[in-house]
Amino acid sequence: MFKEGEDQGDQQLKALFKSLARRNLRRGYNLRLPTGQALHKHLKQIGAVESSPIQDVSALFATKPDLQNFLAGTATRFHERTPLWFYILAEAEAAGGNRLGEVGSCLVALTLVGVLLADPDSALSRGFTPDQSPLKMPDNAPIDSIAKWMQFAAVMQ
Repeated sequence: MFKEGEDQGDQQLKALFKSLARRNLRRGYNLRLPTGQALHKHLKQIGAVESSPIQDVSALFATKPDLQNFLAGTATRFHERTPLWFYILAEAEAAGGNRLGEVGSCLVALTLVGVLLADPDSALSRGFTPDQSPLKMPDNAPIDSIAKWMQFAAVMQ
């Protein structure tokens, strides 16, 4: 999606991203979303995640000194009280940038489960259990875990 160069399209893309970041900051503030560190701490307290919050997000950007200095130099202390959307991006960056980190993954999973629970016609809302499924493992055991689903789909042994 992002390419090297300085043509007009690049400038428009940069302006769009800058505007999107500004809107995300305002939206998070107006909705009173918790900071990334606060949500991470809460998720750890309830046992939803295992890792500890990233206390100083700017430390993740050692190879990007301008961003590191910006985060650490803000009056709002973004590096210690990081907006949730940026925290999730920083966590993903720390994991290599190709996948979500623990908090981002947890939020996606909780959102999907919440949608299924809110739908009165979904299997989760109807009290479905794996033993009611016509799909079975080769030994006729119910498919009751992600690992078994992966084995059933021949994606994992």
